[in-house]
Parts: sequence; structure tokens; C-alpha cells
Amino acid sequence: MSTDRALLGVTGHPVFHSLSPALFRILFRNSGIDGNYARIAATGARESLDLFAELGVAGMNVTAPFKESVAALLDDFSEEAATLGAINCVFREPKGRLFGANTDPVGVSGSLKAAGVAIAGKSCLVIGAGGAGKSAAFALAKAGASVEVVNRTVDRSDAVLRSLGCGFSGLDRLAERAAAADIIVSTLMSANLPRPESWFPEKAGRAGASSLVVVDADYRDGLLYRYARARSCLTVSGIDWLVHQGLPAYELFVGPLPPLDPEGIAAELVEIDDGRRKGRTGVALAGPSRTLNVEVARALAPSLGLPFAEMKGERDLNPGDGPEVAVLDEELLADDELVHRLRDTHAIVWLHQSGKGRADPHALAADLILPCAARSPRALAEWIHEEVAHHL
Repeated sequence: MSTDRALLGVTGHPVFHSLSPALFRILFRNSGIDGNYARIAATGARESLDLFAELGVAGMNVTAPFKESVAALLDDFSEEAATLGAINCVFREPKGRLFGANTDPVGVSGSLKAAGVAIAGKSCLVIGAGGAGKSAAFALAKAGASVEVVNRTVDRSDAVLRSLGCGFSGLDRLAERAAAADIIVSTLMSANLPRPESWFPEKAGRAGASSLVVVDADYRDGLLYRYARARSCLTVSGIDWLVHQGLPAYELFVGPLPPLDPEGIAAELVEIDDGRRKGRTGVALAGPSRTLNVEVARALAPSLGLPFAEMKGERDLNPGDGPEVAVLDEELLADDELVHRLRDTHAIVWLHQSGKGRADPHALAADLILPCAARSPRALAEWIHEEVAHHL
């Protein structure tokens, strides 16, 4: 697709933590493209694809836990995606068929190469056997490494990992397998990863003794990244992985990129993430039904410990008012400058109703899009709380 306006998004559950919108805005800026990129919340693969169609999105990244379940619903695939049975990109071909691709293997190999790490001949450990884990194993094996996969459940019949010649172990053997590894890649969220002190190689903590390389795909919390970095390991962050998988994804969705500095982009994302971790002051709800927006806002405000404020227009926006849960006139989201300012203080949430609010410039200007179908105001408020509370 080549266009002077790109409407893109990312889906997953949860999805508000995703830095893909920040990455793609950097790429839009460097390409001279006028584009919007939103996080699209869903509870399942089918709902994700329905929203993809309803919102008029041209290309959509897919994150956990939908990489395999969305792939099962597509019409055609890239070679890597077909091999892995998992995708992280989906777009509609000119004839209307849904096409899936997987740039995660490039994210792994590209970020390691950028860090000066040679993969061939190394002993590699991949923690996790989901879509990202299989992508990491694929990239490492293709580059000439021997790969062991550890996971909570061990499926020795997994056709993908078996075809790559991977070894299999349960998490009970994590310490043993980690001690023998040159490169460790964790594809688990930090909350699901065994505490590093219970399995991380002791030799890695000795001054001058560590040649261990650690890749942590979780940039939301980055538990393993921080632990390994404190022990003088060479570390590759989830943000590095994100950048190196995002560049080819952008080219699939939009078109060729000009020459870029991936390290510079990663540094800019780290700065954005640091600012985000300081917290926003509130939530702004918008959508085609003002009545629903108000009901959800009134249910959400007490759960976040914030006051309710019914904004009606730009003149009502006052950064000095303090934290709040507000209802926003949807027309305000057509003002790019106002949206940019509002994002500094609010998580902008669009409550999408099927067949309404189809998109540009309103829905896709939001930080997060939530589908309302068959959900009560209370249920929507709980979902928003689940997504954003960690970031406020």
C-alpha cells in the first residue's frame, strides 16, 4: 500500500502498554507521511479482525495473545508466518484477502546483530513457546544456532519447533538450561517469568566473567533485562526488538522507508517510555454516544480514585485542573495539535459502537479503542481500568 495517509493499529489483550503507536509516529514523521496509529483492544481474534474491518484500518500489528489465533483466520501468509503458524502483521490485499506476515524473527536477529552479537554456532535458550517464542527460535536456528526451548508445558510434538531441531524442557529445568546458554531470549511477560534469582546463571554475576547475552521481549516491565544488565551481561531490550520488527512491518503497511538510525529510534522510544512511566493525570473518553461515554466515565472515575469532569470543548481543557476522568467532544479528536497536547495529560479512549464512528479522524486519533458491543457501562469501565491503571 502506498498512500499519503496511513491508518494503522495494533491489537492484543492487554494492549495499552504497547509502544507501537510511538514507534510508528516516529516513522510517519521520518517518511513525511500523515498517519494515525491506534491501540485496538479486543478479547479475541475474531473481534480484532472485525474491528480491523469496521475501523477502516489499512494494516494492523498483532501482539500477545493473538498471534496464533488471528493467523488461523487469515487467507494467505508470508513464508515465515506460514512456517510459524503465527503472525504479527495483517493487512488486506488488493483483491480483499487478508494477508498475515511475521516480522518478529527479524526483530530478534536484527536487534542481536545491531548489538554486535554473532548468532551462528551459539547455544541459545528461548523461554516461552508462544508466537513470539517460536519466532525467536526460528530466527536463532535459521542463523545457525542450537536452540533449547523451555516452557511451562512441554509439547514435544510441536511441528514448528521440531522442524527447527529445537530441544524441549519444562520450566523446572530452566536453571540447568540457562547455565549452558550463550544467548537467553525471554518472550514471557515479567509477571509470568520465574524470578531470575532462582535460575539465572551465577557465573554471569562475576566481574569480567560474563559473556552471556540476554534478550528480554517484555519492555513493559523488563524484569530480566534489568536483572541481567545489573550483572554486566550484554542486554538487548524489548524496545530494540520492537524497532527491528517494526521497520519491515511499516514497509509492508505503507511503503519504503528512507535511511534511518534504528539505535536513534530506540533511544527516542526509551525517552518516550520514561516519560510515560511518570504517569498521565487522567482519562478522556470519546465516542459516538455521549450518554454511554458519561455512564462509563462515572463508573470508571471512582475505580481510579479520580474525579469525574464532563468536558465539552477545547475551552474546557485546563492542564492545571489536576487528574480526572473526562468526557470529550469527539470533534476535538480531529485537531491534531489538540490531540498531541491532550495525550500529555490523558489517556484518550474511544468507545466504539459497531457501525458508528468508523474512524478517521476520530476513532484512530485515540490512544485506545474499545468495542462496546454487548458490554455494559460497568464492564467497559472495568476493561478500561484493566488497561490503563498501570500507566496512570
